[in-house]
Amino acid sequence: MYKRTYDTNTYLVFFCIWLLLLHLGGLFLFTRGFLLTRLVLNNKSQCSETPFWNNTNHHYEPTEKSQLDNCWYPTQFKKAVIIIIDALRFDFAASHSNNTYLDNDHSYYLNKLPVFHELIRSQPYHSLLFQYVADAPTTTLQRLKALTTGTLPTFIDAGSNFAGSSIEEDNLIDQLFKQGKKIAFMGDDTWVSLFPDQLEPNMTHAFPSFNVWDLHTVDDGILNLLGPTINKKRYREDSSFSGTDWDVLIAHFLGVDHCGHRYGPDHPAMSEKLNQMNMMIQNVVNSVDEDTIVLVMGDHGMDSKGDHGGDSDNEVESALFMYSKKQLTIDEGITAVLHRILQKVDDLDLYGQKSFTTDFGKWRRIPQIDFVPTLSLLLGLPIPFNNLGGVIPELFLLNSKDKIRSSSIEQKLLNLLNVISLNTRQVYQYAIEYSRQQPSSELSKEAHHFLRDLFEQAENQYSILKKSSSVSPDDLENLIVKYISFLKITLSICRRIWAQFDLPLMISGISILIASCVIMLFHLFAGKYETINIDNKMSVLHALIGGIIGATFAILRLTRFLLEPFLSDSNFSTLDFIILSSSFGSVFGYLIWFSRKYFYSFMSFNLNNYYFSFESFLAILFLVIHTLLFASNSYTVFEDRIGMGLLQTFGIYMFIKAFSTRYKRFRIRFLIFTSISLVAIRIAAYSTICREEQMPHCVMTFYASSASSLSSPVVLLFLVASSLLMPFIIRKIIFTKDFDGVAPIWIDWALRVGLLLSAIYWIMDNTITNLSENTLYDSNLITNQEFKWAKNFLVRMAFGIVIFGNIEWWQNPLCLDNSSKRRDSEVVRQSSENIYGLSYFIFLSIIYLLLVITQKPMGGLMLSVALYQIMSLLNIIDIKREVDYKDYRKKDTSFLEIVLFSLCGTLFFFSTGHQATISSIQWSVGFIGIDEANFTITPILIALNTLSSQILFTCAIPLLVFWNRSSSNLIYYSLTKTIIYYILYNSITTTSTAIWAAWFRRHLMVWKIFAPRFMLGGINLLCIDFVICFIVISYACTKVIKDVARVP
Repeated sequence: MYKRTYDTNTYLVFFCIWLLLLHLGGLFLFTRGFLLTRLVLNNKSQCSETPFWNNTNHHYEPTEKSQLDNCWYPTQFKKAVIIIIDALRFDFAASHSNNTYLDNDHSYYLNKLPVFHELIRSQPYHSLLFQYVADAPTTTLQRLKALTTGTLPTFIDAGSNFAGSSIEEDNLIDQLFKQGKKIAFMGDDTWVSLFPDQLEPNMTHAFPSFNVWDLHTVDDGILNLLGPTINKKRYREDSSFSGTDWDVLIAHFLGVDHCGHRYGPDHPAMSEKLNQMNMMIQNVVNSVDEDTIVLVMGDHGMDSKGDHGGDSDNEVESALFMYSKKQLTIDEGITAVLHRILQKVDDLDLYGQKSFTTDFGKWRRIPQIDFVPTLSLLLGLPIPFNNLGGVIPELFLLNSKDKIRSSSIEQKLLNLLNVISLNTRQVYQYAIEYSRQQPSSELSKEAHHFLRDLFEQAENQYSILKKSSSVSPDDLENLIVKYISFLKITLSICRRIWAQFDLPLMISGISILIASCVIMLFHLFAGKYETINIDNKMSVLHALIGGIIGATFAILRLTRFLLEPFLSDSNFSTLDFIILSSSFGSVFGYLIWFSRKYFYSFMSFNLNNYYFSFESFLAILFLVIHTLLFASNSYTVFEDRIGMGLLQTFGIYMFIKAFSTRYKRFRIRFLIFTSISLVAIRIAAYSTICREEQMPHCVMTFYASSASSLSSPVVLLFLVASSLLMPFIIRKIIFTKDFDGVAPIWIDWALRVGLLLSAIYWIMDNTITNLSENTLYDSNLITNQEFKWAKNFLVRMAFGIVIFGNIEWWQNPLCLDNSSKRRDSEVVRQSSENIYGLSYFIFLSIIYLLLVITQKPMGGLMLSVALYQIMSLLNIIDIKREVDYKDYRKKDTSFLEIVLFSLCGTLFFFSTGHQATISSIQWSVGFIGIDEANFTITPILIALNTLSSQILFTCAIPLLVFWNRSSSNLIYYSLTKTIIYYILYNSITTTSTAIWAAWFRRHLMVWKIFAPRFMLGGINLLCIDFVICFIVISYACTKVIKDVARVP
């Protein structure tokens, strides 16, 4: 008996692991082809070789020796101070003196940097302020890459935001290093990982960057070093700073960004932090000399809650401020001419961003990557080879050799024309080289046709103009417009088709996902003809043999030989071939087993022999709706509301069905639990955060306000009440008869204490965050380490209770007393009608406590509602089975029941404060119970927080088999069928997200809506597979079934 149970369980686990590997392989291949990875060119710009276009032969020829002083362009500044204020949103920097409404409404962050306004007013020719527009994803690592290389990020780069590796392609820092410039650095340690060898060792001071709760360590450390470094003084006698001169100084402050993550922008802490930055900037501009340019910038902005990562206006719009004691710009006459030129470019409607913005007054608007070519030429460096940015024209109307007051408008425009022509040649050279190295890319097609025509027109006019003895301002203006237009068009094309989608890889991935769905359908069909159990053992063995043969084919390069004619434009690697070949080899192996055993049964299959109920129709309808909604960006955005509507449809159907129930006792329970379920769905739908595309049809309720990341006192009050009441509700609904064994100590005491400790932790955390402005930094609660220790100790105790409960449950999972265990096993099982279900529910409540601890207050409250919904659905399903079936063998899991649990998992994902966007990830939960980031604990906490609803409902799935089951007859058959149903539903929906993401790969919203939803679907599917394989089946189900079987 035990051996058969062991074998049955083992091969069920192996079968699910095989499905996990198929899903992993399919998602990997699709991701390789879909989530674009830019081809990085290894070419490096050389100071002695400027890009030179040969009009005769139509190709680039580097000049033998630069004809310009120093490098491509005369050096304008010997030194640069680059100050990055992380998440410096543009409205933080702009002046708002004429908008009293905004001043009163957002007083904590508006007009807190008056130094910019004062310098622009008092020294207008020495100061410039721009709206600085980043490209999504707005994560720090990707922004730093763009700020140093001048390239655009690809979507897949966002996943590496916290694991940066050194930049190998040509970049600004590397060019400084090659020219012998000394680079001093202080601040965010991401720079050190990106440029491990280029920063001056004795002038590098890196600080940890991931602890978003810490507002001061990094900033205070920089402030202690910044002044002495600028003035070339030793910070202190034992400092590593040697006082050696520097050429470029980089300071990366994190306090504003961390303040946004922790409190949001509308908080006294933001005012304090911006005031601190204002004083710092004032001190820096007072300390530099005429040969130094100061650049103050944000790498990205932040949304109304202080988060970032997406592409909303507040996230991509930061500020760039430039200052020098040497004149940067000249008289207003030439500035007006320049603005006229830029307006002409905007009027051409080139599908790029405009040159001006009217936000908070009229300001110049520039792409963030324009920083790279601009600073490169100002410092006398070559522009990095892969750069796509254009120079900021205001800074190149004159050069250091010009006599500012005597040069004419024509001379100034000619100087600008020379610079923009040089910049354009560099960008076109990059496009041509990219096309040469990746000829199958769409960029190659554009470069060889459209871009070449535009470029040659501009170059031909430039050649004619240089030979002309007299040049009119209009001719210069028109040619500058052509060059700037070329740069904008090239950038727009690269944003649209940055790299070639690899269709063979995408099709291969989708094919494997579809094959996994077909395998599960066949396996369910096979189960129709087994008397005891689906034959997992032989199917897994055949799949294993097929997989090994397929992998061998790939290793011997036979797969490549067979498929090579179809993959001429693809980027298949050896690993890709192994994954593809082994996946389909295992599928073919399974199909061989299936055809040998069930071929005749399958061919004689007749749908008319099977009863197709209304509930089956409802289940398929829900699946089709959920699958097809991903074909629309609007429906995908409002997936939470569609899911709520489907669940309410089921609830109404059950409510109507209750009135047709024959027995009154069933009818009353039916109505009560259906009503509870409908209420739970509405409560879950109430809790939400809003994504940009849902506005104005969405009101954010997850936090206290749309501009805060804090919980309201009402939510905290309900959280405490829920902690006290939830164990009582569980006992009244679930443990109506048997309440022995581990149940009393866990439900009545441990669970309640764990929930209360978690609630107290969040109350203490909110207490810190909600301190008044006057006590923000002086309060003993903040500075007292004992208070922080107590807060963390409480939540660690809650985690300890989870461990305690798990140990107790493992030792005694059955809710039976010792006297019951000594009676005859059949007597025990008959007296305890729910012996399987109650024991497993204890395990589910342990998982519930673990997940609640990792949630913010509203999220924890919603998980309590989710558990309440699980209890209601279990009772509804149990009553429905009692009413519909008399034969117990027919009381099996239906597909509709699986669909309901899957839809609930999706609905509660949204209600716990998440969306299919990067910016909705609740990074701050990574510090629950710890003082600083831990690269093992922090990711686990964030994963548990984000995937909590899927984990909870996945762990609850076996209850559909165990609930009110007292016999072990056919239990593994039912368990296998139920689990495969659940994996199948989620596999189909995930495959749908992949198919529609591929179909709409050129859609305007692909990276904003379709790609993030595919990524969420893929992560959810892998999470479900993992939880089912290694937690649900291997651990919990096996323990319950074996311990029930051991009852003497």
